[in-house]
Amino acid sequence: MTWVVAGKHLFCARAISDIQVTLEYPDGKKLYYDSVQKTHAIGSKIVILFAGSIRLAFSIIEKLKTELPRRLDERLYSEPDVVIKKITRYIKYYYKNLKAFEKEHVEFLILISPVRTLTEFGMWKMVSPAFGLIERKEAFEMLEIGSGSIVREYRDIVQRNSVGVYVIDNGPDRLPDVLVPVGKQALKFVFAEALEYQNAGISKAMNITLLTHDEIFIRELPEKPEGEFPHVATSWEELSKLLGKKGIKIAECHALA
Repeated sequence: MTWVVAGKHLFCARAISDIQVTLEYPDGKKLYYDSVQKTHAIGSKIVILFAGSIRLAFSIIEKLKTELPRRLDERLYSEPDVVIKKITRYIKYYYKNLKAFEKEHVEFLILISPVRTLTEFGMWKMVSPAFGLIERKEAFEMLEIGSGSIVREYRDIVQRNSVGVYVIDNGPDRLPDVLVPVGKQALKFVFAEALEYQNAGISKAMNITLLTHDEIFIRELPEKPEGEFPHVATSWEELSKLLGKKGIKIAECHALA
């Protein structure tokens, strides 16, 4: 399972993503490891997050990292809608040529930073094989990918945090406070709520990603403030080596996010 959630407004886009790998064996056995980073920067203005087949997602992302920065003119970023259409064409092409079997599944959530300060950040979800674009227009609405989106507790978290306002109860004799969190602070509210649940296939340690007009920040959120963040792979080769040290031959199973 995977749980990836993203939101946007005029000043930034942000995402939170778990780090767990699900290994599925032919005999039905499943193993779970906190071992993969599911959020990646492509140049300085695009963030891509994934769910589904880890091998295929990494293969597509590596191609995008190589091709997109040199093929997209900087002026195109004044219109994120134009950029996402070009990215979609690349993804469809790479998916067709890199998938190992016909029904190999992958999902992407893509964030794009615009050139103009008051232009809205782009945020889209796309799912194989058609990769039709799903978008949210409102400032505090969120998009999510991964099988965690069908777990009721996690769906409730997204719905509560899509409103954009928190009412803080100050007791019976005082008026409540109203808090409107944005950016990284908004994702910390999501992270804090997610820690209340333990579902197989969704890690408690997560990555938090912030895309501004100028930079991309990918931070590590361990399960406990004083805890260590697990070593996570950022490529298929690195994941193979990481799991290999645990005695796992990744070719003998399906590695899913």
